[in-house]
Amino acid sequence: MTLAECVFLCLLNLLSFEDVQKKLISAYLLIIPWSIQVLSTNFDFLPFIIYLSCLIVNQFFHEAQIGNGDLDVIYLLTLFLNYQQWIYCLLIACLIAILFGKITQQRTLPFVPFLMIAYLLVRFV
Repeated sequence: MTLAECVFLCLLNLLSFEDVQKKLISAYLLIIPWSIQVLSTNFDFLPFIIYLSCLIVNQFFHEAQIGNGDLDVIYLLTLFLNYQQWIYCLLIACLIAILFGKITQQRTLPFVPFLMIAYLLVRFV
C-alpha cells in the first residue's frame, strides 16, 4: 500500500463519518492524496475530463441525485483502482446503498460510506 493510498483511506474514513453526520463532505481534503498520487504516477486525463464533465452536468441539475463531494471521491477512486476494479467498486457501492435504503426506508443517503466499503472490498478482498 502506497503513502497516497494510506492517506486516501484515512481521509475516506473521516469523510464517511462527516457524510453520515452532515450529508456533505470537506472535499478539499482530497487534494492531499490526489497530489501525492498524481505526482508519483502517470496522470490519465480521460477520467479527469469525465469528472469535470460530470461536475458541470451535476451543477446544471443542482446536485439533485448525487453531491459534488461524492463525485470527487468517485474520481479519486480512478487513481487507486484500475478500470475494472473501479466499475466493480461503483456497482458494489450502489447495490449496498440500494439495499440499505430499502431496509431503512430512507430516500436520501450519504454515499461516501458505501464507496468506502466497496473500495475496501474491491481493493483488499
